Parts: sequence; C-alpha cells; structure tokens
Amino acid sequence: MYKLTTAALFLTGRPTAIVSPPVQVANIGDTVTFQCEAEGDGDIDIAWRQTMGEELPSGVEQVQTDLVISDIDPSHAGTYTCVVSNLAGENETTAVLNVFCKFSHSAVNVN
Repeated sequence: MYKLTTAALFLTGRPTAIVSPPVQVANIGDTVTFQCEAEGDGDIDIAWRQTMGEELPSGVEQVQTDLVISDIDPSHAGTYTCVVSNLAGENETTAVLNVFCKFSHSAVNVN
C-alpha cells in the first residue's frame, strides 16, 4: 500500500533587497565593497548588475552577495543594482559609487 504525501510551499511575497552602504565615495586605486542582503521567504537569489542591465565591467565582481570594485578608476563611477528574487518575484535596490579624481594644476607659459 502506498501513502500519498503532499507538501506546499507558501511564499508571502517578493523578497526585499537592502544595500549597505547605499552610497560610497572612493579615490582612484581604492577598493570598495557594497553588501546586499535579502529578506523574504524561500530560496532567495542575489545578483548584481549595472543599472540599465549592463554586465559588470572589468574590476567589478560579485563575491557571494557582495559587490567588490577593485583598483577603482573613473569608469567605475555610477549606479549598480542588487536584484533579489524568489519564486514569488523579484525586487531591487541601488548602490552609487562616486569616484574622486585628483587633478594637478601646472603653469603654462604662453610666450
């Protein structure tokens, strides 16, 4: 005789994404880390991308749930998006990196 067993997974909704810190300022050559945490039910996937859906540029990588930007240059400045998803749907939040560029002033002789 066989016994039929059923199980149900009830998800109350899409997960919530929390990024820390939401804004960072870095100098050229620095390394920064943005942390993304998710709150919600079930198995939650976390993925980072550049805003507008672009792939992460060189020097930017996802390490577990963190976004690590190494050897920062001006091209790394911008907005990055943490996307969290489960079977009920997805949600996202952003992190902003501002890059401080130092400029040197020199005199120019115009004679």
